[in-house]
Amino acid sequence: MRVSFDLTRSLLLIEVRDDGPGVQPETVARLLRRDGLNVRGSGLALLLISDVCTAHGGTVDVLSSTGAADHGTTVRMTFAAR
Repeated sequence: MRVSFDLTRSLLLIEVRDDGPGVQPETVARLLRRDGLNVRGSGLALLLISDVCTAHGGTVDVLSSTGAADHGTTVRMTFAAR
């Protein structure tokens, strides 16, 4: 996990990374959508994190790679400093 503060843009950045196999691009694209695809609980925590971030004026991005040498997923939360 990495927490940093960008003084020039007054942004708080929180990143959580893993070095797992990664997530396929079509799955990443739907992780933060509320369209019923996450009914079985897959991705539910990400939806909750997204709701909390949005309620506080922040954003959530999910970046993932499934490459043989470069793989893993990063969840990035960004908040404006007030």
